[in-house]
Amino acid sequence: EMYLSKVDPSFTHPFHLFIAENYFEKKEYEKSLNSLNRSLEIMDLFESALLLRSKIYEILGENELAAKDKEKVQNHIEFEKSKWNDPNHYYKYK
Repeated sequence: EMYLSKVDPSFTHPFHLFIAENYFEKKEYEKSLNSLNRSLEIMDLFESALLLRSKIYEILGENELAAKDKEKVQNHIEFEKSKWNDPNHYYKYK
């Protein structure tokens, strides 16, 4: 993690997720949550981080928090899909 301090923070969210995944595999859930929270501070709608955090919350019995993270992901997916249905969205410009 010491090398992350030398990189612009806006590029580090995937590295924090990677660290969190390693802690998760070792069942070190609190450390994993800390890394996930750091990742989500940088990119608040980072779907992979939200899904892993919801899985940890479920393991820890924090079902309400797990549901909030899943809802954020679902809302973000629906929002992104809606862009494709909007004829005025820049995705449609050619």
